[in-house]
Amino acid sequence: MKTVFLALSLMVTVARAQDAATTSQQAARLGLQFNQLALQQMQMAGVETSRYALRIPAWNDWRVATWSHLDLSVKPGVVKPGTQVRIKWRGGDYAAVYYTLDGWSPTLASTRYTGPITINGAGHLQAIGIGWNCLDVCKDWTRSETVEAYYDVTPNAQSSSNPTVVTDGLLRAGTMLKLKTVAEVRSDSAKPGDKVSLLLDQDVMIGDTVVIPKGTSADAVVIQVTTPEGRHRPGLVVVAARSLQGMRAPIQLLGSETMEGRSGQNAEQAIIEPGMTLYAKVAADTKLVGGP
Repeated sequence: MKTVFLALSLMVTVARAQDAATTSQQAARLGLQFNQLALQQMQMAGVETSRYALRIPAWNDWRVATWSHLDLSVKPGVVKPGTQVRIKWRGGDYAAVYYTLDGWSPTLASTRYTGPITINGAGHLQAIGIGWNCLDVCKDWTRSETVEAYYDVTPNAQSSSNPTVVTDGLLRAGTMLKLKTVAEVRSDSAKPGDKVSLLLDQDVMIGDTVVIPKGTSADAVVIQVTTPEGRHRPGLVVVAARSLQGMRAPIQLLGSETMEGRSGQNAEQAIIEPGMTLYAKVAADTKLVGGP
């Protein structure tokens, strides 16, 4: 009995070590992606990045600029379908602006603003500007405070936001799956490596047959957490999707999202609420079981 207990303890220890290593690898990949995105934006803004020894700080270490704000051309509330929202800022303050419509916080991995945003359904628009100062060295990495607005349309006759995924029996790498969070995750209690429960928010089918139904369990993991510090460094939680159940072996997923608290006089905790949408890509071609 003692030998069995020791063997089980060793298996648990090894599994935890492997899980921690995977979490660390995901965090490292996210950091590398962030640096690459920052370099791309600098180059698009005309900065010859090869001239500088760059040390790009982590996203939550960028200084929040309180002297310049983004403005939205349409006030929050009920709007007509097709309403276009423009983001305005003072020229020269920011090199680029990013936005989201799904409730997650905007980062360099979000959609870059290039023109009016069309509102065709309920959405939570959030936008943020970024900038830097490159003279002898690149410094003063700044981002604006997040500007936000809740919009709804009337009549709300938008089409279903949960279309099925129809396959020929092969769920191909890169297929985007829609997932939803199950429980609250907070920056004041979460830690890297914590599991985050998700549910599939659409059916996956072979032809006309559902093989992975909506509501199937999926999982994600917390890969980065910071708590509020000072006036303008809010709490932050980054989660990465890992796998979807429903087959003989879990289907590996790729995708991450960031949630920040509000900055300002008193920076707030980041809170991921139940029911938030998270999109993830299928990591590799997967043969589905079932169907006609």
